[in-house]
Amino acid sequence: MSNLFGDGHLRVGGSFTELKSEMEEAVTIEHLSLLFTGHMVDLPGCQVPRFPPEIVDAVQGEIAKRISYHVGTRDKNDVKGFASLARGGEILFHEVCRECGIGTIVVLPFAPDEFLKTSVEGAQGGNWAQRFLRIWETTPPGER
Repeated sequence: MSNLFGDGHLRVGGSFTELKSEMEEAVTIEHLSLLFTGHMVDLPGCQVPRFPPEIVDAVQGEIAKRISYHVGTRDKNDVKGFASLARGGEILFHEVCRECGIGTIVVLPFAPDEFLKTSVEGAQGGNWAQRFLRIWETTPPGER
């Protein structure tokens, strides 16, 4: 008879059906981490567009679809999103996750003031700096 112990070890000695059932239980993912990296909205005068401001709404919709796909019917309390907080995809990711009831962790590569200047400000429209500050200020210190 197979047996999955609390320490994560699978002990085998039974039928294939019992073993298969135990293994399926062992690989069931209870918690899900979503890691997001994306492009920043282009600054004015960008020579080679990567993320023009005109497609922000479409990108937000795509991010929402992907999150929904990966989360499925899982309990939102068992899901956590991780991303930086640059203008564009990363801010959109945090906003979509939080709108869906998924908590997020802000991961900045350097101090928030410097990050705001180098990776958030400068794009036309979008209120990116205000959105950054709203997310930053509503994120508990232990989650940023």
